[in-house]
Amino acid sequence: MKKKDPILERWKAGVSDFLYDRLEPVAVRYRGILKKVAFIGITGSYAKTTTKDLIAAILRGRARTTATKGTLNSPPQIIKTIFRTTPFHHACVIELGAGGPGSLDRGIRLAAPSIAVITHVGLDHYSAFRSREAVAVEKSKLVAALPATGVAILNADDPLVLAMGEKTGARKILYGIQSPEADLRASHIRSSWPDRLTFTVHADDRAFPVETKLCGKHWVPAVLAALGTALAMNLTPEEALPSIAAFDPPERRMSPLPLGLNITIIRDDYKAPYLSVPSCLDFLRDAQAKRKIFILGTLSDYPGDSSRKYKRVLKEALSVAEKVFLVGPFRAHIASKLSET
Repeated sequence: MKKKDPILERWKAGVSDFLYDRLEPVAVRYRGILKKVAFIGITGSYAKTTTKDLIAAILRGRARTTATKGTLNSPPQIIKTIFRTTPFHHACVIELGAGGPGSLDRGIRLAAPSIAVITHVGLDHYSAFRSREAVAVEKSKLVAALPATGVAILNADDPLVLAMGEKTGARKILYGIQSPEADLRASHIRSSWPDRLTFTVHADDRAFPVETKLCGKHWVPAVLAALGTALAMNLTPEEALPSIAAFDPPERRMSPLPLGLNITIIRDDYKAPYLSVPSCLDFLRDAQAKRKIFILGTLSDYPGDSSRKYKRVLKEALSVAEKVFLVGPFRAHIASKLSET
């Protein structure tokens, strides 16, 4: 099979996005026709794609559902997803990315969601937002856009997300691990490689065991958000949990790559935000393995001095891993700075 030219593929994708951009007025009108389709919008600083894919997996087990593909969350990709949706579909799950103030406006106008899911507020795209509060203002637009008959699925463990409930009169489903306000709460959380994530979810004075194929305790909020969305779609936990148990980790998001000879790489290299590193190190710390090795590339999306951030990560990594390897353009500089301490 002939290998695809990556430059040509990027050019074709750019042309496609340009053409779909021109169809935005048509997409808005067509979205208006899809009145019986539940549009679900997901945004947040991280775990958007996994949450979106979990929700889509649950709903596809019950009814016809479309969803944005992979990590594609720009307006042209939302338009494509809307055009793939028909009046015979039951739901459309859309991930919305925010790159700066005002960047969610077009996606929200296109999707016009009746269900809004907010994962976390972090310092993604720090250079554009400069503060978590500014990020929260942008993300909260999705909640504020809900109709009165809509539902907001909010992370009660994040104060900035919890406060977004004040932006709407719609019904709210809160989820979390620590917050006493959570309608869906997780306990007995376990994830120690090679065992995958399991926990107990509490809802309406009932408890349900949750089994997953996910790696790491940090995925609990994503699973809870998906369960909250299932409840908003009138599914029971018993109906949603089998789909969660069968869900495979998205590629390059704490996804296992067996190499043979009892060697496994856990890949988390799709993005490299500084805020995601602690969860990776927590996973490594809890893992049951004879040897633990940590490979660090180039970090992104963080305030402050880069050398201090790298040194902090590397010192923590050396406390849980036998060896730490640096890759990327800054490896020599960071290694020299670390040796000075």
